[in-house]
Amino acid sequence: MIAITAISSVATGEGKRLVVTYSEVNDRGEFVRQNMKKNYVATAEETLAAIATLEADAMSHIEGE
Repeated sequence: MIAITAISSVATGEGKRLVVTYSEVNDRGEFVRQNMKKNYVATAEETLAAIATLEADAMSHIEGE
């Protein structure tokens, strides 16, 4: 089983890069791999829209302090 433990969005020269951190657990509940990372540039419109929504929400919390 793959368990996603974190997702980060980073603005880069290539565009919005997503960094996903995850662990893999076997059928006995033992960790096979921990703290693995996968990153890629988001290109799907629905993914970019979701990132924009999260950024807008974060900004509203920052400005509303």
